Amino acid sequence: MSELLNLPTGKLQYGPYSPSRLEVATCGYAFHKQYIDPNRKKGKDRGSSLAADRGSVVHEVFERMNEQMMAGNYAFDQKVVRKWVSDAIQKYSSAYEDMEMIMECVRLYADRPVKNLPSDAQIEQKLALNSKLEECDYDSPDALIRGRADLLWFDEDLRAHILDYKTQPNIEEADTFQMGIYALVIARTFKVEEVYTTIYFARYGKYSKPHLWSKEDLARIEQILLARIETVENRVSFDPTPHNGCQYCPFRAECPVMKDNFEVNAETGLVSVIDKNVFNPHGDIYRATKLAGILIQLDELMTLGKDNLREFIKKYEQPVVSGNKAFMYKPSEEIHWDSVNKHHRMDIFRILEKHNVDGRNYSCFSNKSLTPVFLHEENKEEMLKELNEVLIRKAKTTFNCYKI
Repeated sequence: MSELLNLPTGKLQYGPYSPSRLEVATCGYAFHKQYIDPNRKKGKDRGSSLAADRGSVVHEVFERMNEQMMAGNYAFDQKVVRKWVSDAIQKYSSAYEDMEMIMECVRLYADRPVKNLPSDAQIEQKLALNSKLEECDYDSPDALIRGRADLLWFDEDLRAHILDYKTQPNIEEADTFQMGIYALVIARTFKVEEVYTTIYFARYGKYSKPHLWSKEDLARIEQILLARIETVENRVSFDPTPHNGCQYCPFRAECPVMKDNFEVNAETGLVSVIDKNVFNPHGDIYRATKLAGILIQLDELMTLGKDNLREFIKKYEQPVVSGNKAFMYKPSEEIHWDSVNKHHRMDIFRILEKHNVDGRNYSCFSNKSLTPVFLHEENKEEMLKELNEVLIRKAKTTFNCYKI
């Protein structure tokens, strides 16, 4: 192995690496289960899931669309597109459940494609660097880091452009560690000094702002990459480490953080705490750290569970009841402050002045800005009544757990 790396055995134990593998390494338990455990399933890096299959289908259909656009044809035959979707779902069957979202992603990409896509663009380009951070074959045993470019092309000034597709709900900038790794691999492979990365958020049909990775940026990413790989290779403990990616982990159901502290009744599905004492750190930093990990895991599972219930209730249009509580969408009203500030600002000024409140202290009105007024105003009932006559409201539906 190259002198670039400090390795305990002189060779890679857990490589070749990729941005996703290094992300999994955040948790020792998940990394061990996925890449080290001799009983792990062969030939599949991640547990099958709806999110993973949905992403695979969208990527595959986008590849077909890119091939057509590279030929100069941006007009898509709906019958052909449906065939592409159907063919992809045959390979990733759980994505069938998300057919509506997939078709919407495809529609949005057809409406907002990459403009002027060159005919020599590269689709799903597999690239790798060896331990000297030099180009090597993707499947080479000497590969240290691998990357896949969803869409890659070069402009007239020989600057590289990478477009990465995401089906995730959250929006982010194109300056992430993952994008930096892709930029580094592209720069080293094609001997370019400037690489632009852009993320396309398929759910919304939105492109991030292109991020330029300079020579200095790539040097910084290189050092972070090597430090992460060395840390994983030198790891001696593979304990679970709860973090914000727990909700996507295929091993969360068997995670020791949960199994050691909670048990699930197979018949009722109710969760009980094995040892309630675990929720009291008793002044011990180790117990406090363990408690923090449990709470992070629970918070991630709560978020995941609520998201799944929200989608279920939206799809089947019925509440889900357990005991005296129900998860449901409930109609309600909220004040439309934008309209209020635009059309009734002077009305509110007059009402406040009438009740001896100086309205000039407020650049705009909102629930937050007016709360102190209501707390200290003696005649707040009368003032609220007058304000309610000019406050514009809009209907909304709120998803939550309600007592019934």
